[in-house]
Order: sequence, then C-alpha cells, then structure tokens
Amino acid sequence: FFGVEDKAGMVTFFLLVLSFSSLSCLDLFIGEKKLFNVERENGYYSTLPYFCTKVLFDFIPLRIIPTVILSAAIYFPMGLRTDGASYFLWFVGCSTLFSTFVTGYCFIVAIISPSFGAAALFSSLLILWNTAFGGLMIQAKSLPSAFKPCRYMSPFYFAYEAIMTDILNGLHCMFDPDNASGQGEGVHVPVPCKQMLENLGLTPENFKRDVSALIGGTFGTLFVAFVLLLIIRERK
Repeated sequence: FFGVEDKAGMVTFFLLVLSFSSLSCLDLFIGEKKLFNVERENGYYSTLPYFCTKVLFDFIPLRIIPTVILSAAIYFPMGLRTDGASYFLWFVGCSTLFSTFVTGYCFIVAIISPSFGAAALFSSLLILWNTAFGGLMIQAKSLPSAFKPCRYMSPFYFAYEAIMTDILNGLHCMFDPDNASGQGEGVHVPVPCKQMLENLGLTPENFKRDVSALIGGTFGTLFVAFVLLLIIRERK
C-alpha cells in the first residue's frame, strides 16, 4: 500500500513528539509546591483560582499554540489529504486534544511526585506504556484480553485512530503485490483505504467516539489533578 505505512509511522512519531513535549509542564506544580501550601493556608488564595491560572497559562501558550503551529507546519510536507479544509482542521484539533490529554496526565504525576526527577521518570514510563496501546506497534485487536482495557486509558489509542481515519478514510489506496522474489509486478490495484484501516485494527466509525474520548480525557485528568491538590491541602 503506497504511503500508508509511512503515514502511520509519521503519525506515531508526531504523537510521540507532542507527548514528550508535555513533560515541560512538570515543574509547574513541583517548583511551587511548598510555597503554594503555605500561601493557601494563610488564606492568600484558594485551590481553584490557583489551579485554573496554572492550567490557563500552560495550556494556551505552551500546548495549544505550539501544537497548532507544528501541526500546520507538517501537514502538507507529510503529503496528507487536501481535498477539503475540514480534514486539516480535524488533524490540528485532534493533535491539540491529544497534547492537552497527555499534559493532564503529567499534571497528575507532578502533583503526587516528591521531586522533578521522580516526576520525569514516572511521566516518561507512563507515556511509553500508553504508546504500546496506540495501535501501530501492536494492533488493538491483537492485544491479550487482560490488556485490552488499557487501550481505553491511552490517549495514543484514540488520537492515532482519529487522525488515521481523518487522513485516509474515504480515499483509495494502491496495492502493489510482490512476486515470489519480492519484486513488484508493476500492477497497481486500487483498494479503499477504509479496508487498510481495518487491517491495521482501526475502526473509522469510531471517529466521533475517539474525539469525544480525547475531550473527556482532558477534562477528566484535569479534574483528578484538581482533586489531588485538595487532598494535599487536607494532609497539611
């Protein structure tokens, strides 16, 4: 299939770049943890405005804007579809939601970690663990039964399926079969890209579910992070 494997690899690498870029948020809470607890106990501010301010000034300048710029910069060099502006917008939107989802995970790790080093280690392991369920290295349908629920907690799984569906569904891929010696026969057979997606273990019909999961995951991880800040207050 011409270019399909290349696009699948590029999407995975792109998601890895976004995910490890999210590690820059770790110092957001760790560096001010002691000061935050002291000033909150003295009544200078409560948990909610502090948390909202941190999220606002991290998400917009460091997650949303850079992701939009990077997505727009690589979309056309990657040779992605140009038959409609909506595909480009969905690519940018899904990439941004993925970045915020992973950042929410890093927020949680930063709040519960005792130091920056520990937070960086735990976050990196968490990212690599979730990568295994993204769909490229191991197809979602090929996962052992015990690990299948893990994919529904992985932002990689939802983002990979949504982006691959966005850039391929509705197009036709070209299949070039090889002969016994491994050489191409020069015969190009058009095949719906939807079939290729299904061969990769991806379901195009899950696109809306995947986008909703990315949105829900972002707000869910932020809610958990906020609750953890409240628990820290109770322990002090």
